[in-house]
Order: sequence, then C-alpha cells, then structure tokens
Amino acid sequence: YYQPAGPLIQHPPQLPPVKGPPPDSTPTPPQNSEGSDDHVGTSTTSGGTSSTGACKPVALFFFPFFFILMRRHSSNT
Repeated sequence: YYQPAGPLIQHPPQLPPVKGPPPDSTPTPPQNSEGSDDHVGTSTTSGGTSSTGACKPVALFFFPFFFILMRRHSSNT
C-alpha cells in the first residue's frame, strides 16, 4: 500500500497548477452566451480547449491519488 503511494505523490504537485484553468472554464461558458463570436473564439482558444483537456486528466490523476490518500488515513487510524 505504501509503495504505490510513493510514485503517486509525484502527481499531486502537478495538480495544483492544473487546477487553475478549470475554474476559468466555469465563468467562460456564461460569457460565451452573452459575448459574440469574438468572445467565443478567444475563450475557446484561450482556456476552452485547455480547460476541457486539463479537466479530464486532472480528475483521472486526482481521483486515484485522493482514493489512496483516504485509504492511507483509514490504515493509519
């Protein structure tokens, strides 16, 4: 249980920086509706693709890591 947690610990550091883009994607959708093609193009190119592409890997990487973290806590207790 401890061995797998070791290599996984290297992923967490990359999660914080990647978590930044996702939040931006939330305010972008509402602006797209109000804004014109100009906003859509900038949003999609700026964070649209980045947010969507990073959101998936982040969840996939964070999910297993979080699961192990919870398991480790349970083991400790």
